[in-house]
Amino acid sequence: MHIKDFGNGFNQSKIDEIMSFNKRLTSEKGTSLEEGTGLGLLLVKQFLINNKGLLNIQSKEGEMTEFIISFLKA
Repeated sequence: MHIKDFGNGFNQSKIDEIMSFNKRLTSEKGTSLEEGTGLGLLLVKQFLINNKGLLNIQSKEGEMTEFIISFLKA
C-alpha cells in the first residue's frame, strides 16, 4: 500500500525518528497549521510489528512524503 501526500515532507532525522519504532512521535503542524498527536503513526507501527509488516518512507523535504507499507504473502 502506498500513501502519498504533497505536504511539507520530512528531513532525514524525522524519518529516522519514525523508523525507530520505540516511542511516540512529537507531532508537527501540517500545511494548514493543523495539529496532530503522533498517535496514528504509533498505532500503524504497532500493527506492522504485530503482523510482520514493513514500512518504507520516501520523502523530499518541503515537497512530499510517501509511506510504503507491505506484508508477507500468506
